[in-house]
Amino acid sequence: MAKIMRTLALNPILARMFRVIRRSRVITRVFRVIYLIFSNQVWQQKKHFGESNPDVTFYVIRPPIEDFGIINLAYLNNVHHLRYAINKGYIPVVDFLHYRTLYSDSELNKNVWEHYFTQPSDYTLDEVYQSKNVVLSNKYYRGYPSFEDSTNNSWILEYGNIIKQFIRFNSKTQKFIDIQKDELIKPEDTVLGVFCRGTDYIKLKPAGHYVQPSFCELLEEITKFLENHTCNKILLTTEDGHAVEMFKNQFGSALVVPKQNFVDNYDDKKGMLIEEYRQVSLSADKYVSGLEYLNSVYLLSQCQYFVGALAAGSIAALMLNQGRYIDKRVIFKGYY
Repeated sequence: MAKIMRTLALNPILARMFRVIRRSRVITRVFRVIYLIFSNQVWQQKKHFGESNPDVTFYVIRPPIEDFGIINLAYLNNVHHLRYAINKGYIPVVDFLHYRTLYSDSELNKNVWEHYFTQPSDYTLDEVYQSKNVVLSNKYYRGYPSFEDSTNNSWILEYGNIIKQFIRFNSKTQKFIDIQKDELIKPEDTVLGVFCRGTDYIKLKPAGHYVQPSFCELLEEITKFLENHTCNKILLTTEDGHAVEMFKNQFGSALVVPKQNFVDNYDDKKGMLIEEYRQVSLSADKYVSGLEYLNSVYLLSQCQYFVGALAAGSIAALMLNQGRYIDKRVIFKGYY
């Protein structure tokens, strides 16, 4: 997929064609189904790799199509698979080594999952691939939850508990997050967390994704929200450099922004989603890009209040928060 993206970046005609695919819900679905069928990953597969661990069944969670960002991979995709494994009595293990993601590096040859997280069980991939009973997950992506689910406390608590139990940061990721949190938020602070998605969502309008408010619309929502709540800090989670500048002008020193590789001049003509764009057009470090976005979303989940539209990052923050926001304003404007 990365090679395809680089080819598109160098060929304006192909890029325009891919932009059309991104903006069409029907064509996007057809494209993904064709990919899954030809890669033989649309259905679950039962495997017998060896004679080890005959009394248990392992469930290997594979990533969906390769263009998914870290939040979709870690939370929106994996939480469904983990819920399925729990209900079936399977032992889940995540394999982002033998199946590529945007964050895969052929030179490192490591499980991308373990760059950021620990395995959800005590078993390693090596042990699983010597075992008697193994189920390989399908790579079908269920898509975004509905607005009703995303704002339903029972749904948030159920999936938040799965994340708390099974999707745990490794020590390196946790250390990075702890340092960032100490720099930006003090224990005595009352913080409004704001989720602002710009770049590809505003310009490209990818099919099937949530419609985002303009920056001005979001600022109006924040102003209304602050009429009823007192916060001494506003934490902004965004990938858009223009949004950062706009919010700084509005809130000054009260604004804190987690570290990210901000994008100032996103070009929707290339038809790329933001993580593809960072890696191909800006030569962003894959690991660091994923780490910084995980940190940004986690810090958003630790605020006392929330304002933002639905997208993968805000849904993940709602699940990670587990219903602890004192108050929140979730903006829903439909789907592209």
